[in-house]
Amino acid sequence: MWVSILDRLAETSDGSDILIEAGAHGPEEILPRRRLFDLACLTARYFRSLGVKPGDRIAVLLPSGRHLLQTIFGAWASNAGICVLSPSVDAGRSSLSRERLDGMLRIVAPKIIVAGGGDAPVLGEMARRLGAVLLSEIDLPSEGEPCEPTPNQPEDLAFVQFTSGSTGEPDAVAITHRQLTMNVELTAERTGFSADDCMVSWLPIYHDFGLVVGTMMPIYCDARLVLVPTEAFTKNPLIWLRIMTRERATYSAAPPSAAAVVLKPVFTRRLLGVDLSSLRVVFFGAEPVSSSGVDEFETFFAQHGLARGVISAGYGLAEATLTVAVRAAGTARRLAWIDAEAFHNAGRIDLTAPESSGSFPLLSNGPPLPGVVVRIADESGGDLGDGVQGRILISSPMVTKCYLGSDEDPQPGGWLDTGDLGFVLDGEVYVAGRVKDVLIRAGATIHAHEFEEAASRAFPDLVQRAVAFSVPRVDNLRDMIVLGVELRRLPPPEVFTSELRAVIQRDLGFQVDEVVCLPKGSIPRTTSGKIQRGRARELYRIGELALGSTENSPMSASDVLTNDIIALIRALAQQGELPRDLKTATITAETTLEGLSLDSLGRMILLSALDESRGILIPSDILAPGMTLGELAAKIVSLQGAPA
Repeated sequence: MWVSILDRLAETSDGSDILIEAGAHGPEEILPRRRLFDLACLTARYFRSLGVKPGDRIAVLLPSGRHLLQTIFGAWASNAGICVLSPSVDAGRSSLSRERLDGMLRIVAPKIIVAGGGDAPVLGEMARRLGAVLLSEIDLPSEGEPCEPTPNQPEDLAFVQFTSGSTGEPDAVAITHRQLTMNVELTAERTGFSADDCMVSWLPIYHDFGLVVGTMMPIYCDARLVLVPTEAFTKNPLIWLRIMTRERATYSAAPPSAAAVVLKPVFTRRLLGVDLSSLRVVFFGAEPVSSSGVDEFETFFAQHGLARGVISAGYGLAEATLTVAVRAAGTARRLAWIDAEAFHNAGRIDLTAPESSGSFPLLSNGPPLPGVVVRIADESGGDLGDGVQGRILISSPMVTKCYLGSDEDPQPGGWLDTGDLGFVLDGEVYVAGRVKDVLIRAGATIHAHEFEEAASRAFPDLVQRAVAFSVPRVDNLRDMIVLGVELRRLPPPEVFTSELRAVIQRDLGFQVDEVVCLPKGSIPRTTSGKIQRGRARELYRIGELALGSTENSPMSASDVLTNDIIALIRALAQQGELPRDLKTATITAETTLEGLSLDSLGRMILLSALDESRGILIPSDILAPGMTLGELAAKIVSLQGAPA
């Protein structure tokens, strides 16, 4: 008999409590399952009084915590679909992101919007145009007589998930309750997750990785869930490791780029007491997973008890509810070493001995889940079979049947084109990259992320992140490959450029035409952290990405740090560490500390954050009356012994 996640919550109401860690929006809270179910029923009664009917949709923009869970399950108890969107609006969005949010809400057409109280000025007008009721978290009921929930039927809408938009505008994916529970069940069975486990998750619930695996899987399986507000991880990534240690976590999840943050020296010096020996599985997903990143993480944390093989790469996408393929519990992780020339020139998978000259590794994502069929096809849809790179097509009952606001059929002919390139080998799925992110040079193809990973590998202490894309040359003879790199500090530009190009030529056999140096925060990313290469290309073409090309206009170290300080102040304001009414949009290098109206506590918070980001102890007496942010940056650079 089919059982919904709401049914499971009601059945297991005496099971493990949900622990919600403290964050910027509230203290630590223990949420019993019975209490969550009662809150859901109370909220359903309230939603019904506001006109919500089965089949309606409710949008929520709240940080991870009780109010967000209450809204999700309250919507389901009303048999309404839920759409969880990024809550960063309460910290102030750019006009572009407000426009994007407005477009998303128009597609969802919610009956109710639930958001933080600070969002009212932005969301009020949007709600009025849509005829929606705007509620804040304080409007949600906490006492009263619960009603009986409206049963969820298998084909009823469970949630709307917007795709990441890493290669274009996001689509609104409609997922049913049957698809959600099937994906949760199969992922849990494949990976050995059960009621005896403890999941620690800081993943944003507005992302399918955080919603399906990080939150709903432990609730459905009656396992212990420790929910860490995403902003708490962003502020201090060590909280993830310390909570896993304290709670004896057995499962967790992270995108590789976020997991790599805790390997930075400023954090690795502060790992006293961290013990990861209880972990059985840590899912890496939501972005390409490199074998070198997995090895680095496991090798370093072996001294803190992490067992070899705990990291499990998985492949998933919103249109498939989430998981498409993942390694089974207790099986070995597979790594394929591939001849680079055959792969880039012909898409052929010629296996080589490990670490052979002219080869590169690709990590397997494991076999497809039961009921999921993966097919590798050429551009015209013809089968390529195993061992050849092509477009990844999937067929599965967990694939969405429609996009909201669009007549597009997600599965023409019964197959979803994922937009990814990869291959199948010995029944396991390997993903090489996105179709739209393929770069072509002299008839050979290479994936953009290979350039980006090569830059990060070559200069791990210098390169924050990188983005690669191609643009037409003026002479139209061939496209030009551009590599943008966000730098933590700037070395002598001629040396960096020549060394980076030499490394890429040596490792990949491809030439980069231009290297563009950027301050941290310049590369556009989605709300889930994925690099938006198409957006970066457009910014480059209109001259808004190249803030400092190494060939033409090198930035000084203090210029780079000034941009970092401005970005840090904006982030601290968004997280609520500094006053949210700071006019962050008008901050420049000439802005003084007095101009920011920071009190002594605010200055201490800023210095503490700079301590962590720079990895040095910055004396408190560095702040002088009338000092500008540019002068502060130059002073810190001089402490590090670098030329300003």
